[in-house]
Parts: sequence; structure tokens; C-alpha cells
Amino acid sequence: MEKTIFEKIADKEIPAYILDENDEFMAFLDISPAVKAQTLVIPKQQKDSYVFKHGMEFMNSYWEYVREMALKLDSKLGSQRCVLMFEGFEINHLHAKLFPIMSEEDIKSFNPRNKIDFDKQEAEDLVKLFRS
Repeated sequence: MEKTIFEKIADKEIPAYILDENDEFMAFLDISPAVKAQTLVIPKQQKDSYVFKHGMEFMNSYWEYVREMALKLDSKLGSQRCVLMFEGFEINHLHAKLFPIMSEEDIKSFNPRNKIDFDKQEAEDLVKLFRS
């Protein structure tokens, strides 16, 4: 079975703007974002993309990592909160999508299907900020 793009990122076979990682999980910038600093949080090993198929032991550790990444995004970016979304129709590899929301006004126009330009320099700056 061919590796998913997320497995290739986790194995460092293809580049990504990695914000954080540990032995089990990784957080990196989405290169097709709806909002600035949109982040994907994955388990490094492929898991079915339907979040409700997984047991509580795994989900507790995964959820804790997702939560930590959302709070760190809020802290580093000054966002009010992160919107969380699971869908996984395009890639069958569990991934949480974190959408940092800067203001109450931003949430009124928020649409996860919108796309904004991805700026490589801005992404590099975000990685440095997140790791500082």
C-alpha cells in the first residue's frame, strides 16, 4: 500500500513547514489554507481519517496534542481561539485542522473551503515564531 502524503511528511520524505513534533504526532502548516497559519495535526502512523473510529486510549493522547497545538497557536499568534475540524475526505490519514481566528469579526466570514495565498516566507517566519 502506498504511503499517504502525511506519512511521507512524517518520514521527512517530502518537505513541510513543521511547527512541532514528538514520537507520535506532528503539527505543520497547511499549504492550502483558508486562514493564515492554518495547521494540520497528524499521528505519524497512518490512522483512518474518520475520527470516531478510534479508541479512547489513542484519542486521549492525540486530543491532548491537538489541544496543546491550538493553545500554542493562540499564544504565539494572538488569536482568540482555533476552530477545529476533522473531515478527511481527500486523504485517508487522520488529521485535525486548526484554523486560528484572530477576531469575532473573522469568524463571521470564516469558511474552511475558502483558500488564501500561501506565502513561503511568511510560513518560514511562522515556524520560527512557533518554535521560539
